[in-house]
Amino acid sequence: MDNHYGMTINGETTAITEHEPTSHFATISHIKNRAFLSAYVECAGVLRAACRASKIAHSLHYYWLRTDPAYADAFEYAKTLARDMFESDAIERANKGMLRAKFDKNGNQLEWINPETGKKEKYVERHFYEPASFFHLKAMKPEKYVEAPKNVTNVSIHQQSQQKLDSILALADEFGVTLDTDSIFSDTTIGDIE
Repeated sequence: MDNHYGMTINGETTAITEHEPTSHFATISHIKNRAFLSAYVECAGVLRAACRASKIAHSLHYYWLRTDPAYADAFEYAKTLARDMFESDAIERANKGMLRAKFDKNGNQLEWINPETGKKEKYVERHFYEPASFFHLKAMKPEKYVEAPKNVTNVSIHQQSQQKLDSILALADEFGVTLDTDSIFSDTTIGDIE
């Protein structure tokens, strides 16, 4: 008899059995480990969502990380898969957009007559998220799309202070005032000043 363990993602429950390992984690022998790792990838790397989907407490996941080197390695691989999946989803949403339902002021979804079918359908609009496309371009062609660093003056605070002091001394000399620079730069700290 097979041991069954399931995960629920987007309301759909998928059974995982000991004899049907998930493809990416076939080397992981414990069925609950495989269930969690698969859920983590499917949930795009969101740990709490993966815990809910696989019905595994997050403390158990952390225990496995501490005590099972094979699981820790598999989790690193799961993170890579989740990042890749999230990236491809973001690129798809940026390029193809997302459908969003439209509602009237009473909260009822708008409807329209589809000219191709002549049937009444729920009204949706396609929205695009341009910043996602730009971030992808920055990652793919950083030499072209990553902003150049702003001109940064490589002057230390000491050099700036010395320049200001020189300006003050020159101004004081211009007005015939003599400043005692030794008393200005005594060992007094801000905490000592009352």
